[in-house]
Amino acid sequence: MQDMRPYRSNVAIVVIDDEGRVLVGERSDKPGCWQVPQGGVDDGEDEEKAAYREFAEEVGEAGIQILACTENRYCYEFPQWLDNRPIAQKYRGQRQRYFLAKRTNGKEPGDGATHAEFVRFDWRDVGLLLKQVSRFKRKAYEGALRELAPTVNEYLGDKVWKISD
Repeated sequence: MQDMRPYRSNVAIVVIDDEGRVLVGERSDKPGCWQVPQGGVDDGEDEEKAAYREFAEEVGEAGIQILACTENRYCYEFPQWLDNRPIAQKYRGQRQRYFLAKRTNGKEPGDGATHAEFVRFDWRDVGLLLKQVSRFKRKAYEGALRELAPTVNEYLGDKVWKISD
């Protein structure tokens, strides 16, 4: 039987540092699982504004400047173990646009965060991130990071990101 639930509109924020590492948070509900900040787009909300809002809510007031976004949106389906959560009862998964950003201030991630979705933050090599993200999100991450890689490499002036097939 085909799942008739819609995908939830969502944004993901890929913040890079000068070395090309990605800001990631370890999920509070899944120790050892790391992901980029992300969140839902409110009805009528512009996706770029949603990206700034979600980053501020999840990471705190560590400012960012958006450099680019994916043309494509990447979908993933929620796994069965999430079935008891309200979001998975309403939506089959998420449909994400990924925003590439850089930090604009020196505040540490987590200062001023209003959600406890993450227990800590770190900077990870893109290859390590792809190994540590939840399996059900991995294909979406691979596609989005592959699409963003040329922009990252151009921005950094060096080919530092290579996403393997």
